[in-house]
Amino acid sequence: MNIYVETKKQNKEKCSLQEIIGIIKNNKGLEEIWISKDTKKYPCLAIQLNNDLACVNYFTEDENEIYWTSLGNYDKETIFLAGGEEWLAPANTIITIDQTIECLTEFYENQKDKPKSIKWQKLI
Repeated sequence: MNIYVETKKQNKEKCSLQEIIGIIKNNKGLEEIWISKDTKKYPCLAIQLNNDLACVNYFTEDENEIYWTSLGNYDKETIFLAGGEEWLAPANTIITIDQTIECLTEFYENQKDKPKSIKWQKLI
């Protein structure tokens, strides 16, 4: 399976699941990772990382359309990168790295539907 991964440091095609998990687990600081089946195609996951916390967005089509964001229960707002800019994410969108990896794994294996391994909230 060909997977396209874009981070602030690299763009890479044909990335394995283990390589993507490695990027997530080894992250220190702010990182934004876009994952899709083909270069800049949809559906895709956008994973925002801040050390051991994450916010995940799922886009079915162009990023200006309706999309879904992770639903978590963290206790405070946290800064992430979104579109290369710092963004203060609401506490209820933040999930753990383990939840993020579970979601990523499901998306990597399926790539047709929104992963069911985490809870989502619909945004416009």
